[in-house]
Amino acid sequence: MLDFEIKGALYAKGDEVQRTETFKVREFVVEIVGERFTDYVKMQLTNDKCALIDKANVGDTILVKANLGGRKSLKDGKESFFNAVNAWYIKVENEAAHPSAATQSQPQPGPQKGDGNLPF
Repeated sequence: MLDFEIKGALYAKGDEVQRTETFKVREFVVEIVGERFTDYVKMQLTNDKCALIDKANVGDTILVKANLGGRKSLKDGKESFFNAVNAWYIKVENEAAHPSAATQSQPQPGPQKGDGNLPF
């Protein structure tokens, strides 16, 4: 298994999915902006690690430590190969700019009686 770490913006995070009675998975995508291209790396968390992504919001810069794994499958006499990027550590490096309660738009009051906008 190959261990590595990447840093990028959390682009998307999925819901936890129970695959079997003893195995659950949660996928997320990290956006990594390069000089020429932007990469979108889909990763997964499994079992007790699924909650690690809860503390991060879309747009946050995160540091992810993961390992790369692969499996071979034999079905109907045909070999297939599958790769998985399994995250085991997530740290929020800095949070995206989230509007504070003070800067969120407040509802504007409707027209008042006698302000000239209503006929009564």
